[in-house]
Amino acid sequence: MSSGYKWLLGPYGTGLFWARREWSDRLPDGPVYWQSLEGANNFHGLPLDGLRVRAGARRWDSPETASFTNLAAFDAALSLVNSIGTDKIYEHAASLSRLVAERLPMDRCVLASPSDAERRGQFVCVAARSPEKTADLFKKLRGEKVIVCLREGVLRISPHIYNTEHDVLRLIAAMST
Repeated sequence: MSSGYKWLLGPYGTGLFWARREWSDRLPDGPVYWQSLEGANNFHGLPLDGLRVRAGARRWDSPETASFTNLAAFDAALSLVNSIGTDKIYEHAASLSRLVAERLPMDRCVLASPSDAERRGQFVCVAARSPEKTADLFKKLRGEKVIVCLREGVLRISPHIYNTEHDVLRLIAAMST
């Protein structure tokens, strides 16, 4: 299961669910929607007694929440991700995260992620020298339109394919003053 926004670049309200066919009957049913019921294709005579959920993936059909406009945008986002390549996107984000870790102003900040890049992944977490200073640094960065997240007392920096080395250097400069 994956949300469509963030790493897949899609709009909110999109996502996907994938399960191996041989596992689909082992998984619990989701919310029951009339399209997920056996006989749903018979619009004029849907059986109301003895309702049973369809076998296979159709039993998780979304109940009237699908936004077809969002799905078109999600399709375009997935096409973009596929055209660039997930390995290339991962390496780009990981290289920007390495740059953050290497250039972090250690007199003001500490690395809150593993220092080993292989354990850190494509994003990096940092903190100021105290929780109060971390919160202040978050506010300062927001004020300078440098977007990071404050989660559990650390700043989460999540570069993606649309970020550049210039963005990271701007972040480091803002953290250094």
